Amino acid sequence: MRNKTDRNDARGIAQVMRLAWYRAVHVQNIDMQKMRTLLISRKLLRRKLIDLENHIRGALRAYGSLVGAVARGAFEARVRELIERSDPVFVMTIEAMLDVRRAILEGYDRLHRALLQVV
Repeated sequence: MRNKTDRNDARGIAQVMRLAWYRAVHVQNIDMQKMRTLLISRKLLRRKLIDLENHIRGALRAYGSLVGAVARGAFEARVRELIERSDPVFVMTIEAMLDVRRAILEGYDRLHRALLQVV
């Protein structure tokens, strides 16, 4: 087995270049990389937002409360309405989840506005 060193790596790269054992690949320009990063980040935040909402719905269901179909803007108010007379530890847990949801929603909205400006 060959010894793995920088010198051997350099020799191998030089050999590949000399014999043309490589294939040219397309490299995106910087603007396209930025756009892709923006789109992927926005998509990730949207998935996490949905995951958090589903987690909150499931936790409330375990306590016998159903959120029902509510708009994204009314979700937090509806959840707070459902937990106002619950166990203090449960209320603290759900409020922490709502705080994280609000932060993710703000980040998502910021990325969405940036995307609309670019497009």
